[in-house]
Amino acid sequence: MKKRIVIILGSFVMGGAENMVCELVCHIDRSKYDLQVICVNGKCNSPLEKKIEQQGIDVVYLNGITKVNLKSIIKVWKALSAYHPDIIHTHIGGVIFSIPWIICHSVKFIHTVHTSPEKEFDKKTQFILKCLYKLGKGVMVTVSKENQKKTMEYYSLPISKVRMVNNGIDLNKFYKKKHKNFTFVNVGRQDVNKNQILILKAFTELKKEYKNISLILVGDGNQHKKLETYVKKNNLIKDVNMPGMVTNVEDYLAISDVYIQSSFYEGLPLSVLEAMATGLPIISTAVGGITDIVNNNGILIPIDDLQKLIVAMKEMINNKKEYNKMCNESWKDVQDYSVEEMVKKYERIYDEFAK
Repeated sequence: MKKRIVIILGSFVMGGAENMVCELVCHIDRSKYDLQVICVNGKCNSPLEKKIEQQGIDVVYLNGITKVNLKSIIKVWKALSAYHPDIIHTHIGGVIFSIPWIICHSVKFIHTVHTSPEKEFDKKTQFILKCLYKLGKGVMVTVSKENQKKTMEYYSLPISKVRMVNNGIDLNKFYKKKHKNFTFVNVGRQDVNKNQILILKAFTELKKEYKNISLILVGDGNQHKKLETYVKKNNLIKDVNMPGMVTNVEDYLAISDVYIQSSFYEGLPLSVLEAMATGLPIISTAVGGITDIVNNNGILIPIDDLQKLIVAMKEMINNKKEYNKMCNESWKDVQDYSVEEMVKKYERIYDEFAK
């Protein structure tokens, strides 16, 4: 008999966690599992939604839920009761709306931590979750070894309550294409945490010394206009490409030479794995799960350190021998991060905890 799995998240806006959920639900073994996805917000007509719809996956949109209150909890309660899953798999804010139903039923839950544990929820929610884990109601899953360690320490939980499943990507869709300028690239939500302004400042300094370099900043967010203003003010319009939110990230990575991640905190960004699958070396701040995957294939720098970023970018341009070694290491290291392996690991957890 098939196990009934409900996956709950906020929405399918374009983001690393949402992309990971999309890959999971599209690749799960439908001969073993009945699957329903609950989005506590409404449809946003993103490419991720369209991809899931093409797979014929049952998605329930609970329109209008923006905060935790009695009305929103009742909506989620009714949706869960109508399906009555064997296990609930929550992501980001989805778990908050599910807590009352989880407490009142024998069903266990899995919650994937996509970022640093202290950044994910307020203290009250953290306390409730900690109690539920200690009572054996479920487990946490982190996306990197570094975050697994931090989560165990933060929640004071043993390793049996904090599993680790690497994010996975479709390794076959990434490729390289000839291009003129030496090009740096970043892909991600353009917000304060991602700190793309640091990349722009470093690029501005490099442009004074290197003429044939370019920068691509793929994504959108509440800092997008600020980044565009900076580009215009510093006369970088011809040198910096800001295409916004795209569905063909692989085409921008294909015409790039180095990937830069400048975040203040992270889980395990799919964008870095996708860059590695393209054979790009990585420059990144040493945060979260990035320290698990950037070793001989790139350069780690301190958070918000402009000078260290400039030095790292120059090293990529000037040291061709080391650059080529890093490219090869990226491609080799990313082979363990396929979406197929990720899905198999989650299926094993489902089998362990489902009734």
